[in-house]
Parts: sequence; structure tokens; C-alpha cells
Amino acid sequence: MTKRFCKNLFSLAVITAFLLAGCNLSTQQTTNLSTFSPLKVSAENCNYGGEIKSVAAVDEYTVRFTLCSPDASFPAKISSPIFAVQDRDFLNANQGDSKSLTKTINGTGPYQLISNNPVGQIQLHSSASYWGVPPSTQTLNIKFLLHPSEGPSLEELYGTDATTSFTLSTDLTNTLGVTDTFIQLKHVPLDLVYLGFNNQIKPMDNVNVRKAFAMTVDRARIVGFDLPIGTGMADQMIPMGVTPGRTGRLTWYAVDTTAAHQLLVDSGFDFNQELTLAYVDGAMDYISTPRYLAEEIQSELAVIQVKVTLKPMTQSDFDQALANGTLMMFVNSFSALYPDGAAFYEYPFIRQAKQFGSSYPDLSQDLSSVQSEQDKTVRQAKFDLLNQKFKDLVPLIPIGNVPEWSFFRNTVNNEAVNGFYENYENITTPTNTLQVLESNRPASLWPADETDLDTFRITRLLYDTLVSYNFGDQELTPDLADSWESNTNATQWTFALRYGVKFTDGANLDANDVVASFSAIWNTADVNHKGRSGNFTFFQELFGPLLNAPAK
Repeated sequence: MTKRFCKNLFSLAVITAFLLAGCNLSTQQTTNLSTFSPLKVSAENCNYGGEIKSVAAVDEYTVRFTLCSPDASFPAKISSPIFAVQDRDFLNANQGDSKSLTKTINGTGPYQLISNNPVGQIQLHSSASYWGVPPSTQTLNIKFLLHPSEGPSLEELYGTDATTSFTLSTDLTNTLGVTDTFIQLKHVPLDLVYLGFNNQIKPMDNVNVRKAFAMTVDRARIVGFDLPIGTGMADQMIPMGVTPGRTGRLTWYAVDTTAAHQLLVDSGFDFNQELTLAYVDGAMDYISTPRYLAEEIQSELAVIQVKVTLKPMTQSDFDQALANGTLMMFVNSFSALYPDGAAFYEYPFIRQAKQFGSSYPDLSQDLSSVQSEQDKTVRQAKFDLLNQKFKDLVPLIPIGNVPEWSFFRNTVNNEAVNGFYENYENITTPTNTLQVLESNRPASLWPADETDLDTFRITRLLYDTLVSYNFGDQELTPDLADSWESNTNATQWTFALRYGVKFTDGANLDANDVVASFSAIWNTADVNHKGRSGNFTFFQELFGPLLNAPAK
């Protein structure tokens, strides 16, 4: 009995030792086979002026962004197509050069590039290596307008299944109104046409003067006569359809010229002075004829005995004067860079604040409060305070939100749009080929250093970002990251990557690819920081100055 027990105990010990040795061997083999060395790019501190503190690979499938200030909109910002993720080795081999990266496309998106005729069409074909649901239509033939500034002709429209978005002209609307060949879908407006004031130039430094003008400018009249068809009258910074952000019951100042004139009198306004109103002498984004709009404002202010001299300018001179902060009043527009209420304050009052003179600390503080909150209900309550503060201060007069429209032939199905794009990857056609009409030919098919939606409409089909936006509901959806989370004050964002994603060249996606792609844009000291122009303008409009940028 005792011998049998000892014998069994000895055997068990031998087996256990063998199993443990096997476990140790297995662990050692795994360690030896792993060659992943996580990358990290970091600013020494936040004194360089940008929003990003660091981006780091936590492990092979986890990426963490640390910010210099809270930003609840961070996932929305990095949904921009400029943040397409590229294989690190491929990026290194092409040294971040847009021209080189355009010759050979190495993406993870639903389509691959088949041909790019410099004077003809761009053709895409569904990617056999795509990680997601395959595109509904196998082939996309993308053509371009002969005269982009004039919009599509009827002949061009009839040769297509779907169009890029554009603002409607009266002629085109009347033409399409007599046919049922096309349906039109309206994009959520993400722009604002406005009358701006520089509070460093008298008398625009007086808030009561700005309020008097707000009570005089007839926005409904301007929208009805001077802006594209379908434009909605703006009554706050944030347009309809953008939530959280827009305040439901907030209205702008009612037109009351008697009260406006009295407010000027009470403010000691000098009615003999000549004010200047600048505008671009030519078509602008969302404003086909700025001169008409400026003339209408001039006429309306004359009702309260305010003398206005119009100042036509070239686009380049106008842009430079805005950047220098030298225009007293100006007609302008801007488009939000991401579909979140914060974008309508951050771009004009943080990134481009000099055009309005001295900063508005109350707006900046309230925006910071909004961006430190992630709960949508609480965030909306803070937006309500911010929107009211904007109305009280009147740094500009919101005039209109101009929608863009896309047309789809009635033989296609499943068409949809969001604030920026069309869901070409989900559309079905009888021929399994989609003929797409774009406005302008992209200068590059590597999006990191680009700024135009015409380019992004194509590159977003070739590459993926960590997150993207749904069509229809404007909600963020997983893309290369299947989940993400932040700390309590939104200064640290962690993204978990999908497993098994491959690039066109067969390389596997990992966290270092994300870090390298981001660094090539953000870090001027990165060997891959080249792009096309080298400006990386879109990034700076989203996150502020680049890392290691030369002093100006």
C-alpha cells in the first residue's frame, strides 16, 4: 500500500514536471516569436501650442492618445479621412510622399484602385482582402465635371448613376424638376454664412453696436434672395441636425430697426462715420455672388442711418486680411470639420480667432467646459449656456446654413448620405457597376495632406480610419478600431484595434501602423512628414500647431 502510493506519487511528480516544462517551453517560444516593439511619439510638454501630448502603442492592438486639454470630440475629429492608417513599412518605403503613395495604393478599405487616368476616369474595384462586409457594387467608375465651378450639366448627369454633392442652382433645379430620372438627397448642413465683426476696430468693439446690427440685418430676406436654394435661416451658430450642440428653443434677435437705432443713440454711436464691409469679388464657398449679399446688408443698415462703404477684395487678399485681423466687417462662410456642435465654435473662435479681433474668453471657457463632458445630456446643457453666451456677445451675425445635395438615378438602390459623403459602397445597381460624377479631380490619392471633400470621397473608399460616421444618423461607428474609451475628463483616449485586418500588400495591421501614420502628419521631425504641400492644413485646423514646427 505504501509502496504503491510512493510509486504513484513519483509518477505524478514526473508527469507534473514534464507538463510544467512544456508550459515553460511554450511560454518561452511565444516570447521569442514576438517581435512587436511598441512605438510612442510625444511632445516634451504642451507649450508648443497643440492639443496632442502623445500617441502610443500600448500593445500590438491598442493605441492610446493623450491630450493637452479635454476633448470630448476627439473620436469625431479622427474620423476625418486625413487620418487614414497606412502600413508603417510601406509608409517608410515611400517616405510619406503623396505622389509616391498615389502611384501604388496600399489600403485596408472596401475598394482597390484599378486605374487612375490623368485625363479620364478613376476606376475602383471591390477589394478581395477587405475585412468588412464586401461592397454591394463591384466596380466604381468615377468621372469629373468639365466645368466644376458651374456644376453638372444635364448631359453629364444623364451619364451617371450618382453625383458628388453640390449646392443647387435655379437652372439645375428647374431642369431636374421636369424629370423623375433622379432622386435628390439633402446632406445635413454643416456650414454657416455670416456677417463677421472685428472687436478691435471701433465701433465694433461695442457689444451694443453689434446687437443693434443684429436687430437690423434681415436674415430671412437675405436667405430668400441671395443664397442657394434650400438654404435655411440661421438663428444660432449650430445648424439643425447637429446634436448634441444645437439649442432647441434659442432664437436670434428679431428685426426691429426702431429699437436698433435707439440702441445706437444710447451707445453714443457716431452716425457720421463711414464703416467698411469687405467681401470677395467673386464666388465663394456657399455664396455664389457675395457682392449681392454685401449690398443688401449695406442697404439694410442704411435704414438705421449707418453709413457703409463696400470693400471688394480678391480671395487671397481677403484671406490674408482675415488672418491679420484687419477687416472691420466682412461677409464670410465656413464649414465644420466634423459633425459635432463643438466644431462650430472651435474653428472660428479658437483656430481662426484673429479675424474677430480680441478673443472672447467667455466663449473659450464655455467651450472647454463642453469638451470636458462626455454625457450627452449634460453636454447639451453646457452647449445651451454656450449658445446663449454667443447670442449675448454677438461676435458675428449668423445668416444661413446652405445644404448640399446629391443626385441618384432611380435605378439604383440603398442610397444614403451623411453630412459629408455618399454611401457608394452600399449602393446596388443592375449592372454591378456604379457611374459616379465628381466635381474636381483629386491632386493626390493619399489624404493626409489634403483638404477637399472631392479627394476624401474617393480616399475613404481605399483606406480606413479608426472610427467613421454612419449614413443617416450621424453616429460614430467602429472602423479599424472596434471599441474605444476615455478617462473621465476626456484627456486620454484608448482604441482597441480589430484583429486580422490586412493591407493590400498583405501586411497585418497593428498599433504601430496607427502611431506611424499619425506621427507622419503631426510631427514635423518625422522622416515621413512630407505629404503633398507639406502644410497639413486640415490637421492644424483640428488640433492646432504641428509638433516640432519651426518658429515663425
